[in-house]
Amino acid sequence: MKISDLFRFNTAQSQSNASRVDAQPTSADRQAREANQDGQDTVSISPLARQFQQVSQILADDANEESSRVADIKARIESGQYSVDSREVAASVVRYAQESEL
Repeated sequence: MKISDLFRFNTAQSQSNASRVDAQPTSADRQAREANQDGQDTVSISPLARQFQQVSQILADDANEESSRVADIKARIESGQYSVDSREVAASVVRYAQESEL
């Protein structure tokens, strides 16, 4: 899942939730009040905080994947098994230049 897709989905969901604001407290609000009356602490996580958790997890997973890819390339270079096809590199550079001009 792309991060932009994650925010697009959650923003739409947040907007639809905001449009349904009722005067009635939610069950979570009632539970929080009841718990506070009993002398208990409560914690609630906002939808935005949940989004940040998801983004943080995506970034952590990406960092792990990237570090394993770098370690693999480094090991292949050290063992002499890594070779670069100069034609493939040149084709990639040309392709990038053409796409950048559009």
